[in-house]
Amino acid sequence: MTTILSAHPPLVTVVTPTLNASRYFGDCLRSLRSQVDVRIEHIVVDDGSSDDTIALAKAAGAHIIDGERRGLYAAMNLGLERASGDFVGILNADDFLYPAAIAALLMAMRRRGRPWSVGQLVWLDGEGKNLGGIAPPPSWAPVSVLACLGWNWVHHQTTYMTRDFWNSLGGFDTSFRSAADYDLLLRARRIAPFATVRKPTGAFRRHGGNLSMTLGLSKNEVIRIRSQYGPHSAVAAAIFETGARTYVNVRNPKWSLTKRLNRVRRR
Repeated sequence: MTTILSAHPPLVTVVTPTLNASRYFGDCLRSLRSQVDVRIEHIVVDDGSSDDTIALAKAAGAHIIDGERRGLYAAMNLGLERASGDFVGILNADDFLYPAAIAALLMAMRRRGRPWSVGQLVWLDGEGKNLGGIAPPPSWAPVSVLACLGWNWVHHQTTYMTRDFWNSLGGFDTSFRSAADYDLLLRARRIAPFATVRKPTGAFRRHGGNLSMTLGLSKNEVIRIRSQYGPHSAVAAAIFETGARTYVNVRNPKWSLTKRLNRVRRR
């Protein structure tokens, strides 16, 4: 495994898919400049922006690739295929990393001898208000339980891997419209447990225009995930779902309360 945080800082490739992302892109770019003890290769895969996205990326020194209008997950695959870093990760243009987050994630990999790590994600609204943090699942959580939750608990915004491990996964399955990250990270968990960082490493901006808010996870894709990775018994699946949801809510009370209040306001 590549030596982490040695005298020669490792090269980390961060891929950002973009499409008219200039509103929040500055925060994303500044957060990459705040990383320490690593060298950053930033690849921006643009799917046809008509705003200032490309100009911002160029000014920040990012490598820009034409996404060829093939969609979000294909753009991520394309960027990661071009990665030359020892480690890789994805950062959406409307999200950002906290200072020294990548170094903390790489250190966790080294301490645990794991090929990937997951950190705590903070949810923000469109104005930057903190909606609560959600910690990564415990590293012992089995794939079958994670698959029954109905949404991806392994946050791709705060997930980093060795490039060799990423390559072994074969990329995102683009037959999924909104759950390819859920599928890929469950595949990763099947192969190897992850290390965790239980402090804020990244922020997800829940502003209504992001893909996960626009599309959500379709019912058919949730069923597909559960049938592929979950238990065969419907009773076991229901028990796993209830247990996982309870665990998440108890361990992340502010995030859970904010979610409940938002649901009440939408009624």
